[in-house]
Amino acid sequence: MVDLEKDSVVSKTELKKDSKKIQDFGRKISQLTIKNIERFKFSSNTHNAIIDLKNLKSLCLMDIEGFEYEALKGATEILSAENKPYWIVEVWPKDENGAVNPNFAKVFSLMETFGYQAWGIDERAKRLMDLPLKLAKLVEKGEVEIDFINFLFIQKGDSLLMRLDL
Repeated sequence: MVDLEKDSVVSKTELKKDSKKIQDFGRKISQLTIKNIERFKFSSNTHNAIIDLKNLKSLCLMDIEGFEYEALKGATEILSAENKPYWIVEVWPKDENGAVNPNFAKVFSLMETFGYQAWGIDERAKRLMDLPLKLAKLVEKGEVEIDFINFLFIQKGDSLLMRLDL
């Protein structure tokens, strides 16, 4: 049984100084299975339960390593609000091994359902690229490649689109 709390608490300084500790920590993490993770208890909440934007125009940033779709499903009240916030969401089309992210197009579909338009943020070219759901599905299938992982979601018809001259 892996005891992360007891065996794996290492400060950042120690990690930088001692690569063996990094390897040991990685080994312990890789030993985790559903069976031995079940003993760890945690609480969770939805975005709906903890965020009240009070009709303020807001920007929500999301970078949660592959759980974007699940997190957005917990934000339906925010997504359906009359005064919709802007969202910048990091969504990788593929994982580090090159496998397709099965939730890539689902993120775009969910956002479109709530009246959002997606724009890819091309940081190298310093531009935004319209990314409709149809294109997101082609990316997920591997039929189209894109060079960016951050996406701006704006309510369709929002005045920001005119101000950005998109």
